[in-house]
Amino acid sequence: MTLLLYAERRGDRTFHDYITLTLTDAKPEVICGNVNVDEEVDIGDVVYLVNYLYVEGAEPLCQPIIVCGDVNLDGEVDVGDVIYLINYLFLDGPPPCEP
Repeated sequence: MTLLLYAERRGDRTFHDYITLTLTDAKPEVICGNVNVDEEVDIGDVVYLVNYLYVEGAEPLCQPIIVCGDVNLDGEVDVGDVIYLINYLFLDGPPPCEP
């Protein structure tokens, strides 16, 4: 897609600058446990999940949420997933989404 970015008229001449954009339908890879979609599983994901579950925070950015938020694979996104992530991050627990 080419868009007109700028047009300037000087006397009887018009000068144009264009920008070409290429749009794709590419979606970032979904990483289990990465609910804030910052490409890594860290404490930010724990905080995001707690806010979503208990403080009416924003819905996780990954969709569907069950893919990245159900880190303990029990079929639900709940406090168990928060605890699982904390164990993984701080207590050498198993990685997210490993049976």
